[in-house]
Amino acid sequence: ARKQAGFPFYGSDIELQTTYILENLKKTFEAAGSSLDHVVKAQVFLTDLANFHGFDTVWKRYFKLPPPRTTIGCTGLLVADTLVEIDLIGAKN
Repeated sequence: ARKQAGFPFYGSDIELQTTYILENLKKTFEAAGSSLDHVVKAQVFLTDLANFHGFDTVWKRYFKLPPPRTTIGCTGLLVADTLVEIDLIGAKN
């Protein structure tokens, strides 16, 4: 998630980016006839593990019963200024 003028979410950068990504993933899963309730595996990449609390605060809003998740610290992601990357695998309803 990159910062953009008029970015529609509020909060810290990590919370903004996490919300933006999870909202897009939610729409993608729904368009495929599924939902975030059917996520069976998640991989999360954070460029700074100090952002884990902000990320996890948003994550818990989307997953009442979290799927198995691996969180990995990394030195950078493909898109500059990106703080988080989320990879989900889900099942169809």
